[in-house]
Amino acid sequence: MGSFIQRVSGFGFGIFVMTVFPHILPSYGEATALSGMLACSMSLVVAYRMRKYIVWKEVLPPP
Repeated sequence: MGSFIQRVSGFGFGIFVMTVFPHILPSYGEATALSGMLACSMSLVVAYRMRKYIVWKEVLPPP
């Protein structure tokens, strides 16, 4: 559900997930860590799909 909200609106994953995860998981710290890992994995999937459009010279820091 959080991923769907993120795709449609561009934001909202963290808000939705952090309203649900603390009730499901034993601690708030675990909910925060899992939310961060899921958000990172979503970003990596999008970056992988769009890898041919990425201009790496603009992304990487200068030497």
